[in-house]
Amino acid sequence: MKYKDEHVYNIAKELIPTADIKLLRYHKGQKLDHENFATLTVNGNYGWMRLSEISNTHRRFGHPGVVERIGKFISGMAGADVKQGVYDDHALSEYKKRKIGFRADALEFAMKSAGSSDKEIHEALKYA
Repeated sequence: MKYKDEHVYNIAKELIPTADIKLLRYHKGQKLDHENFATLTVNGNYGWMRLSEISNTHRRFGHPGVVERIGKFISGMAGADVKQGVYDDHALSEYKKRKIGFRADALEFAMKSAGSSDKEIHEALKYA
């Protein structure tokens, strides 16, 4: 999924509905690159995030991972811990483990089908 800065803003607004969150497109008269970056102010604190990082997180960990990533991003600016809604820490860690395990199994199967040695498979799985 290709995320836009509006997506980041909406998720941030869901995580901290009482905070003063603004999406910036212009800053000090200069147009910001909203195609590649999400630029927000949370309670007056300025911050930006690459949208490609969000898309990569979605590819690897799905929507719960994206919510966690944005929650960590805005918690630094808000100065408070942010709850991830229905996704508690244990559920997120279990979800990530399942996703990593699935990718590792698929990589192992593909490498065995291609005729790779056990040593090559072990080296590739260390970084899966």
